[in-house]
Amino acid sequence: MTMNWKQIIVYGLLGLISLIFVVAGGLKTFSAKEMVDNMSAIGYGSNWQRFIGITELIGVIGLWIPRFRALALVLLWPYAVGGLAVHISHGHSFWERSSLAALVSLLIPLALWVGGYFDRFGQKPVV
Repeated sequence: MTMNWKQIIVYGLLGLISLIFVVAGGLKTFSAKEMVDNMSAIGYGSNWQRFIGITELIGVIGLWIPRFRALALVLLWPYAVGGLAVHISHGHSFWERSSLAALVSLLIPLALWVGGYFDRFGQKPVV
């Protein structure tokens, strides 16, 4: 099976989005010291931190199941935008903490668009 350029772009975007969320979700789920300190500083307790991490990891699994891909992208997007908003509102350095959230906040809609998930006429998505 040959892949067209849209499929290659979508899979590349999904890979990058997955990598970022696996790292962030894993650090939250397994309570890495730096993540615990960061989450505590913005007012999130350990239970909330673990919940966010687990749901991010579940979202990554959904990205790789074609039937749930669009839903997973739509549900992960608020995590990225929310993370970006929290970091900005707490005055954190953009390059230290907010840049990946900003990147993912842009990559998710791009993956939805290139993948054809916004199509209203019932055509199948690209991937």
